[in-house]
Amino acid sequence: LQGVRLHVPAGQASPTHHCTTSQGRPSRRLHCADMADCTLPTTKKERDCFLILAVGGCYVGKTGLLLKFSDSTFDGCVKTYNVGCVYKVLRLEGTEVRLCVMDTFGHPRFRKGNADWYPKARGIVVAYDVTDQGSFNRLSGWLEHLDTNGGKDACKLLVGCKNDLTAKKTVDYDAAMAFADERGLQLFETSAVDGTNVDEAFTAIATEIMRRSAPSTGGTGPTSASVRADGDQPANQSSWFSRLFNKS
Repeated sequence: LQGVRLHVPAGQASPTHHCTTSQGRPSRRLHCADMADCTLPTTKKERDCFLILAVGGCYVGKTGLLLKFSDSTFDGCVKTYNVGCVYKVLRLEGTEVRLCVMDTFGHPRFRKGNADWYPKARGIVVAYDVTDQGSFNRLSGWLEHLDTNGGKDACKLLVGCKNDLTAKKTVDYDAAMAFADERGLQLFETSAVDGTNVDEAFTAIATEIMRRSAPSTGGTGPTSASVRADGDQPANQSSWFSRLFNKS
């Protein structure tokens, strides 16, 4: 997968998932590894990346969103463990900013494990499914969960996924915008199928991270960005999570 850098330990096979698309056609196989086995480049410049988490309930579209952001093809059927983490580089006001976006599991039993990463994240994308009113109704619970488990200071962004399914849409945009405005958050309705607002959403959260970082770096907050794929990172033998975040 272009833009997805995954490492499988020697001697271990990559798990695969088989599924069919909404049209009943077999989906392509997607290979994956444990998220902790993603590799990171070795130089200090390359290690200076922003960790962004994608959180939200099961089946809301987080993984498809990340696949599209990685410039891979999204065919409508994929499991969370098929991605792990995605690398991209944004150019913000002449400065290259490396993003490392980590997928998370949406099932409640994984929340404790997910929460270990909240304090380390510079940004958190909170996703819901525009065709599932229940997933939107649970956003308040997700935001409270983030704030009480170390993610209060991270930049947050609301993302409505599957916006291409217009005939099935149940979450009203105006209601979602009012919810976002009440909490001081930006909102993007996206589609992993046609790419609508995918790059724009991640550009927005990266820009906000840079803006908040400006006092300590002496820079000024960027106002625009161009996105390019980052497909040329050299591999590293150790877990980049351990190296970058001192997680043993």
